[in-house]
Order: sequence, then structure tokens, then C-alpha cells
Amino acid sequence: MRTTKLVALAIVAGLTALPGRVSAQEKELPCSSYATFERNGSITQLIGLALGDVPAGSRVTLNCTGVGCPFREKGFNMKNDVKILALTDMFNDPNLRPGMILELRVTKPGWIGKSYQYEIRSSEDPKTTEKCVSEDGSKTVVCLKESGTTQR
Repeated sequence: MRTTKLVALAIVAGLTALPGRVSAQEKELPCSSYATFERNGSITQLIGLALGDVPAGSRVTLNCTGVGCPFREKGFNMKNDVKILALTDMFNDPNLRPGMILELRVTKPGWIGKSYQYEIRSSEDPKTTEKCVSEDGSKTVVCLKESGTTQR
């Protein structure tokens, strides 16, 4: 009987210490991403790119990788709450080449951050990926809830 209790305790302890889990004290940022693309053949045109509900004290980073990126990384520290942060104007040329990857990352100390990635493809709509980011921004973690990533 004692062995059964030890095994049960070990199982419970193992479940609470799963890698990638979030402690109850951390909160997930309430922000969401909005992206609108238009495809014409193999060309994908950026119509709109924005973040919604960005809290004060957070850091917003926009990364671009691949051929034809107008920049590698641009970042902003948010001093006030922002309902909608428009990012479309950061691109002089709205035509995006296949292979480009746009990543929006929002982090804030003490919070679980968000990462939104848009991979531009030649024959299909951009592939959209949403992940949560650890407090220190070093790794992805399990998201606590579903949030509103929208693609049109």
C-alpha cells in the first residue's frame, strides 16, 4: 500500500513539473495580431499588419528574414497602452517575396509573451503561426488560452 501512494505522489509531482508549462503566477499578454495579404500569382502583397491591445511596459519587435527584407529587426518600447499598433508603414514596398518570414514578438517582464510569424509562400497564402514566449524571451512555452490571431 505504501508503494502505491509513493507512485501516485511521483506521478502527481511529475505532472506539475512538465517542461514548457507555465506557473500560476505568470499571465499571458492579451495582445493579438492582425494581418491582411493579397496574392496575385506568386506575388504576395502586404495590405495591413497590426497588433492589438499592447500593454504599457511591453517590448514589440518586428523581425524580417529572407531575400528582399527592408530591415532585419525593428523594436519599440511601449510607454502607454496601445489599442491598435499599425505596422504596415514599416514596409516601403508592400510586395513580399516567397521565403520571407515576418515575426512579431511582444514581451513584457513578468508576463508570457506572444510571437506571431508569417511565412510568405509562392503558391499559397502565407503560413501563420502563433506561439507563446517565456518571460525572458528565450524559448516558446505552452499558451494558457486561445487568442485572436486574424488573417484575411
